[in-house]
Amino acid sequence: MIEVSLNFQELHCIQQYDNGGPSEPYMWIIFFHADNSTIQNSTGVVATQNMMAGISCRGIFEENVKPGKTIPIPPQLGKFTFIVDEEGFPAPVIGSVYAVLEENGTTDSLMRTGHRVFGEAFHQEINQHVANNLSDPALTDDQKKKMGERIEDKVFSAVRSEAGVLEYFRSKDTVIGFNSEYFSWPLLSLILDRSNGNPYPLSKTVRKDRKVILNLGPTGSRIIDVVDEYEIRGTITVRRYTPPQPQPCQSERNTLNSLTQQVKDLKENLRQLQTEFAQAPGPQKAGFSAQIKLLRKELSDAITAAERAQEAYKKCLDRNRNSTRTHSTDFREIHR
Repeated sequence: MIEVSLNFQELHCIQQYDNGGPSEPYMWIIFFHADNSTIQNSTGVVATQNMMAGISCRGIFEENVKPGKTIPIPPQLGKFTFIVDEEGFPAPVIGSVYAVLEENGTTDSLMRTGHRVFGEAFHQEINQHVANNLSDPALTDDQKKKMGERIEDKVFSAVRSEAGVLEYFRSKDTVIGFNSEYFSWPLLSLILDRSNGNPYPLSKTVRKDRKVILNLGPTGSRIIDVVDEYEIRGTITVRRYTPPQPQPCQSERNTLNSLTQQVKDLKENLRQLQTEFAQAPGPQKAGFSAQIKLLRKELSDAITAAERAQEAYKKCLDRNRNSTRTHSTDFREIHR
C-alpha cells in the first residue's frame, strides 16, 4: 500500500485586472483516484472528492489581491491523502483538478450551486473518459481543454437556471482557468524511489486573456487587452503506507473516559438541583431534597466505578510499558 498526499498551499498572483483595482480570487478543488478498490464503484471507476462542496469557497480566501501577492490555500480545501493499492488492476492513479475564479457580483448561494455542479460534472466527465480509454486514460491537452469547457458550461448553466431576473444585470463571477495534476503509477513509483518520502514541489499556472471596455469619461471609451494569471504552488508526498499500530489499553481507556464524563454530568446535574432547591418555595423543598439524595448516591457509585477504571487502566499501562508511550488520564485531577 502507498500513501500519497497532495497539498496545494499557495495561490500566487502574477497578473490581474479588475477595473483597475485589486481582485478577489478563489478556488474549487477536486481530488480523484482509481485503483483496484474503486473498480467496483457503482458511480464510476474513478473516485472523486469535491472539497468543501457545501460552500462557495469565496469567504475562505483573502481579498484585495494585487500582482506579486501570495495568499494561502486553506488545508481543508487544498490537502488530501490517498491510500492506494499498487497491486492488482487497474494500476493506481491519483490526481486533482482545480478552477481559479474571480469573485464579482454573483450571489453566494448561486456559487454554492456552481461549486456542487462542478464536482458532479467532473465526476461524470472523468468516468466517461476512463470508460472509453481504459487502456490509456491519460488526458491530452486538447482533451483537458474541451473537458474544462464542458464543465464550465454545465456550472454556469446551472447558475443561470437558478438566477433571478436581477442577476443578469450584475457583474458575474468568472472562471479564470482550470488546471490539473495527474500521476500514473510509474510516476508515483518514481517519486517514491527518488524523494525518500519527502515532499516534492508542484507548480502550475492558470491564465485568462480577455478584452475589456475602458471607460474614459467624456472622451469616450476604448477596448484594451488584460490578463489574469495565477500560480498554484504545492507539494506531493509519496511513501510506503504504515498502518497505525493498535493502541494498547484502548478498551480500558474508553471505559475510563466514559465514566469520567458520567461523573462530570452527574456533578453538573447535582449543582443545578442544589440551585433549584435553594430557590424553591418551602413546600417544594422536600421533593428537591429527595432528588438530591438519590443523585448523590448515583454520583458516589459513579466515582467509585471511575476510580476502579483508573486503576485498571494504570495496571494495563504497566503491563505494556515497553510498547507504549501513552500517558494516563488521572481521574483524581478531574475529581477535585
